[in-house]
Amino acid sequence: MRKLVLSILFLPLCHAAQAQSFFEIGVKGGGGASMLFNNNILQDNRVNKTPNLAYSYGAKLGFDFNEKYAIIGEYMFLQMNQNNDFNNFASVNIKRNIQINMIQVPILFRYNNEMGGYVEIGPRLGFTKSVQESGTAAIDVTSKFEQNTYGAVLGFGNVLFATDNIYTTIGLRIDAGMTDLISVAGGKNTPNVYPISNTDFTTSYGTYAVTIPISVQLMLELNWDLGYFARSKCKKRSGFILF
Repeated sequence: MRKLVLSILFLPLCHAAQAQSFFEIGVKGGGGASMLFNNNILQDNRVNKTPNLAYSYGAKLGFDFNEKYAIIGEYMFLQMNQNNDFNNFASVNIKRNIQINMIQVPILFRYNNEMGGYVEIGPRLGFTKSVQESGTAAIDVTSKFEQNTYGAVLGFGNVLFATDNIYTTIGLRIDAGMTDLISVAGGKNTPNVYPISNTDFTTSYGTYAVTIPISVQLMLELNWDLGYFARSKCKKRSGFILF
């Protein structure tokens, strides 16, 4: 249908116009679970680690080479949470929640199959905006986290419904940090690392372990195809045609 519409629009310029690539824009959002993965804390049976709510929303701009292959840039706000329950430290049963607000910029390669399914993968930049620790009182612990980090994104899903140039998808997205989230102020490269470094439950491990954020979310996406790049075979000219 897309190619038919393009042919009708481009017919006055040349009877042999051919559709090539096109742009799309979209909005998206989702929710799921997240955690801060640190191998030392994971193996410490004094700490009860509980994944908690994560949600994100943002916008995307995609360049589709054809109807199968595309490259996509996104600008996403992510909030992730980590619950920690510390037992048998200086005090008993200390609960802390860590809430991290980040801006993420993934650059993804997407493959779309003929049945409406898709797979996407690629790197992402992460910019830590704020981090709050809540327990007996709310504390700003943003300085204990790196401001700029890197990660990777893997997603897959399927089209829910589609018209000629608008479509929605639903899918699963896995986001994992590839660099340490803890800063020097948070104990980076030392055995006494945040959040174990809090005065209520101070302890030290024999070796240092990096902390990486991990989130798994169910994502909804609404997309609009802006238009095609087309090339006239007879005049060897290219142009962009809006829908």
